[in-house]
Amino acid sequence: RAQERRKRAEARRRLELSKQAEKKRKEEMRREEKMQHQVTVWESEILPNWNNADGFMVSKQDIARAKAKNLAIKSGVPTLMRKHVWPLWIRNRLGITREIWEKFVRIAEKAEEERERRQNEKNARDMARRGVAG
Repeated sequence: RAQERRKRAEARRRLELSKQAEKKRKEEMRREEKMQHQVTVWESEILPNWNNADGFMVSKQDIARAKAKNLAIKSGVPTLMRKHVWPLWIRNRLGITREIWEKFVRIAEKAEEERERRQNEKNARDMARRGVAG
């Protein structure tokens, strides 16, 4: 009798876990479909009609495109589209060349390494002050 109850309880638990897994799978599919739709909207509606003068689509006569753009912008730029969108959005008003960019990346990396070195030294001093062996 007790064994029967345990079996029924275990069966209910497995059924509940199965339902939760199915719900999670459906939610993931909806997220994937939404993301794919957003990518499609960006690829077919927004990027081809991008106006670099103001950073937005110019086809105001086309209500469907305007709605798609507004929806897509409110929803955010899909990760897959960011490498295409951000250069259009921010442009290069300062005329920064690849060489200048790489130079400042190296400077930033050195500054970060120096910050980490100082932090490690401070941590070591703090540990020594507390008598903790490193």
